[in-house]
Amino acid sequence: MGILRKVVSYVFVISIVIITLFTAIDLAAVKDRNFYKEQYIKNGTYNFIDIEEDELLRVTDELLDYMTGKTDSLYVEAYYNGKTQDFFDETEKAHMVDVRNLFVAGINLRRVLIAVAILSVIFLAATGKNTLNMLSKAYVIFTTAVIAIFAVLIAVISRDFTAAFIKFHEMFFTNDLWLLDVSVSKLINMVPEPFFINTAVRIGVLFGAALIVLYALSVYILIRHKKRHRVIKWV
Repeated sequence: MGILRKVVSYVFVISIVIITLFTAIDLAAVKDRNFYKEQYIKNGTYNFIDIEEDELLRVTDELLDYMTGKTDSLYVEAYYNGKTQDFFDETEKAHMVDVRNLFVAGINLRRVLIAVAILSVIFLAATGKNTLNMLSKAYVIFTTAVIAIFAVLIAVISRDFTAAFIKFHEMFFTNDLWLLDVSVSKLINMVPEPFFINTAVRIGVLFGAALIVLYALSVYILIRHKKRHRVIKWV
């Protein structure tokens, strides 16, 4: 039972780390509408697309709803370049099908992992004592490795973001629909490379901060448990 409890504790920790990553992505890339507003101005999107700010933000809302599985169609009529027309072309829509599949898979995986984490805690609490201490120890051990890997990834990505960006797309997409023409595509002018750099930084900061806070809390729990154990032993 002891080995099984250790395995389950690591299952819980791995689930929490992945949940934290997906939540950071959600907060950084989906939930913050003002981020898109700021990026459109900073990246000169309005120099390429003749559209009112509120209209482009409405299009953005439609895009994000489609991307996260809330709507089933990316047909979005908008007034731009002097007339009302479908905003995204067929190549952009085809690429967004792949993006949508990736995001929806992540959302569904996060839901499954939340259930796994809850069941893991229930199992550990029902089969033994010191559950919090066991989870804290597993978190510190596993997250030490994650933080080291995360630091290496940051170093690699910061050295050549474009190469990392291309590698990411080659890993997760089986076609070249993501190679949009910047001189034609409205989508790539909405989210050019600087947008993805800023998004990656936001995700990294949120994810890293959450890991460190939980790490510090876990260390505190372990230290407190150790001190209490020494007192009990002395008594």
